[in-house]
Amino acid sequence: MEITVKSKSLFRGGDYGIIVFGTQDKTFLYETKDQIIKDTVNRASKKKLFSGKKNQVCVFDTASSETAQVVALCGIGTIGNNDAARNNVADAIRSLLKHGCSKVAVMIPETKDAGAFAQAVCEGILLGSYTFNKYKTVDNDDKAIKSVVLYSDKKYLADVENAANKAETITESVCLARDIVNEPGNNLVPEDVASFARKLAKDSKKLKATVYDVPAMEKMGMGGILAVGKGSVNEPRLITLAYKGRQSDKVDLALVGKGVTFDTGGISLKPDKGMEEMKGDMAGAASVLAAVHAIARLGLNINVTAVVGAVENMPGGKAYKPGDIIKTFNGKTIEVISADAEGRVTLADTVSYAFREIKADRVIDVATLTGACVVALGHVCSGSYTNNQAFMDLYKKAATDVDEKTWQMPMYEEYRDLNKSRIADVMNIGGGRDAGSITAAYFIYEFIEKRPWIHLDIAGVEMVNKTKGIYVYGGTGVPVRTFVKLSELISKTL
Repeated sequence: MEITVKSKSLFRGGDYGIIVFGTQDKTFLYETKDQIIKDTVNRASKKKLFSGKKNQVCVFDTASSETAQVVALCGIGTIGNNDAARNNVADAIRSLLKHGCSKVAVMIPETKDAGAFAQAVCEGILLGSYTFNKYKTVDNDDKAIKSVVLYSDKKYLADVENAANKAETITESVCLARDIVNEPGNNLVPEDVASFARKLAKDSKKLKATVYDVPAMEKMGMGGILAVGKGSVNEPRLITLAYKGRQSDKVDLALVGKGVTFDTGGISLKPDKGMEEMKGDMAGAASVLAAVHAIARLGLNINVTAVVGAVENMPGGKAYKPGDIIKTFNGKTIEVISADAEGRVTLADTVSYAFREIKADRVIDVATLTGACVVALGHVCSGSYTNNQAFMDLYKKAATDVDEKTWQMPMYEEYRDLNKSRIADVMNIGGGRDAGSITAAYFIYEFIEKRPWIHLDIAGVEMVNKTKGIYVYGGTGVPVRTFVKLSELISKTL
C-alpha cells in the first residue's frame, strides 16, 4: 500500500473511497464543494444515521458522484480523539475494500495536532488492512487497497508527511510481530525465532543479533531454559538483538520476551481444547524483537537490547518433571510444581541475563504468562507489575499515548511469601489459584537486581478471535507500539 500526502486544495476526486471525520456536535471536519458528498453527509445527519459519536462508522455509496465512489463517515466524539480515529479508520478501510475501492482519500482535520492525528489515521489504515493468509490455497481473496492519499491543509503538510512515515515504520514492525505469532508451531521452532532475529540484523547495520545454542547455554548455566527445552527435539536458543543509538556502552533498556514457540504444558499436559492457541505463547518474544527493529529504523537516541529464551515445551522422554530442582543463571534454585509454568522458568534466566550480563539500567519482561491475568482483566488490557513506580508511571504514559491499555497490579510482600519452597529457593507455582498473576510476577522478581523493572502479563491481549478496529483475527502485536513510545520518552532524558 502506497501512502502519499497532498494539499487538500489539489483534491479533484475520481474513483476514490473517501473518509470524512465527524464529531459529536455534528461538526464535520472537512468541507467539500461536491454536492453529492454534501448531500450524503446531510442526509446521514438528518436521518440520525450518523451523529459523530466515538466508534461510529457509516459507509454510503455515491455512485453518481465524480468525487468519490463511496463515502465513509467516521465519528471520533471530540476533536483530538486520536484513539477513536485510529480504530474507526481501520473499520472504515475494510468497509471501503468490501465496496470495491482500491484507492482511498482521507481528509485530515485542520488542527494544530494534525501530525498526531495523521499518525493515528495511518496506523489505523495499515493495521486494519493486515492479513495473514499465506497458508490458504483456495478462496484466497487478494483484494487490497492499493493507494491512500492524505489530504491536509498546506501549513500542516510537513507534519502530516513525517507522521505518515513514522506510522509506516512502526506498523511494519507491529505486523512483523503479528506474522510470527500467527505462524503455526510446526513452522516456528526456536531456531526459526533465532533466524528471524538474524534476518532483522542482516537487514539493518544498526542491529546486532547473537544466538547461543545448547552447549553455549550449558557453559553459561542457563538451567531454566535448558530444563524447559529438554522434552523437545527442537533445541532451545538464547537470542539477543541489540541496537546502539547513542555513543555509550550503557544499555538504557532491555526488553525480555517469553519465547515459548509452542506450549503443550509439558508433562503437566494442558487440556486439548484451545491448545492450538499455544502457538502464540511466544508473543512476548515477537514483540520485543519487533520493537527493537522499529526503534532502530526510527534511529532513536537510546541503546536497547531484546533478550529471548526461545524454547518448545513438550512432554518427551527427557522432559523436566514436577518435583525437579533447577539451578538458574543467577544461582538460585527452583522447585518445579508444574511443568506448565514454564514461561517464568525461562524468564528466570533471561531476566537475570539482562541485569547481570547486559547490565541494563531498566528491564521490562513481557509474557503470555498466566490464565489468572485473563481472569482478572479479561481481554481488554495487560497486567503490569513493578519495583519502581517512576518507571511504571513512564510506561503507563507511553501505553496511554498509543492506546495499548495496561493495569497496574499490587505487589504486596505477602504475595511473595506464597512462592517460598521448603526444599529450594522458590517454587514455580505458589499459592494455588490465589493471586496467580501476582505470584508469577513475584517469581520473576526473585531474579532481578536493584534496578527499575516492569513485568507485563499480556495473556488475553496477545491474540484476538474477531476483527475489530486495528486488531485483526490472530496476533495483535501488543505491546510493540508502547515499547517504541517508551523508548522515545526515555531517549529525551539521556
